[in-house]
Amino acid sequence: MPHDRGAVKRLRAGGREECPGNGHIAYLIITKEVIIRVYIAFALLGVFFLVGDVVSRTVMRLVLALAGSRRERVLYVAQRWIAGMIIGLLAKVGGAGFEINVSIPGEDGHLVFVNHQSLVDIPLMIRATVGGYPLFIARSRYRYGTLFVSVMLRMYGHAFVTEGSRDPAQIEMLRDFARNATQPVVIFPEGHRTRDGQIRPWKMGGGRAILETRPWVVHVVVLDGLWQAVSLGQSMKTISKVRCRAQEVSRHEFDPARDDAGALMRVLEEEMRAGLAKLREGSAPAGAKGERASGGGDASAEVTRAG
Repeated sequence: MPHDRGAVKRLRAGGREECPGNGHIAYLIITKEVIIRVYIAFALLGVFFLVGDVVSRTVMRLVLALAGSRRERVLYVAQRWIAGMIIGLLAKVGGAGFEINVSIPGEDGHLVFVNHQSLVDIPLMIRATVGGYPLFIARSRYRYGTLFVSVMLRMYGHAFVTEGSRDPAQIEMLRDFARNATQPVVIFPEGHRTRDGQIRPWKMGGGRAILETRPWVVHVVVLDGLWQAVSLGQSMKTISKVRCRAQEVSRHEFDPARDDAGALMRVLEEEMRAGLAKLREGSAPAGAKGERASGGGDASAEVTRAG
């Protein structure tokens, strides 16, 4: 029996109604299409990372050596394009959906606290930073040996920390990193990706040390929808169903000569938990800024939906 072409079209458009007779055949057709798209998306990402690793070690280093005073601009444009390619492949090919209602000024003196659900959090925050590129704090194991990622982390001057270390030298390194940062600094204060979508208890030491180094404009950002794609294996199973939203919750002006870093950290953690709850309710958290805009560029918000 030929399948119901109308059922296929309805399912492709996101329809949920039952299709009489042979609607299940249309469902199987769409399911197969989704699986193929996901595998194509991750195959393209693999190729992109392989080529990117080679280009970053050769062409990119040459360009930066010749860039002179335009070095920061080159780094910004390159990182923003790379992040856009990753998100674009996941959305346009893999079927994921992203709605980013966050705009972080690409200037020094901005410190951003974000909940951590997936490695995709990183390109999302890159796209949310306008006019500059964010600096992250990565685990030491990513310094070498991770295709494309390791060379880019070193090239951009991100900080590396050893997980669980209580070495005072590491805290002092973080202070120096924050004191000398000429771009926004992004922190995932939970330290690990969540496994259930809930915000894990914050690790206060690193964030507090960074806060105490200088005056900051402190941002709290919440994102949701990526925790089901926490690992590569999970991503290949669930990325087509991911609908991620990111929203700025609050901004604070902090001066270590006047304010208490520990007290602010406790406030920020509560704001993040409340902001995630509001995001899941479908309402914008208080203090959120930005507007929706389609496409890339330097828009204050960005919406990328599955095609």
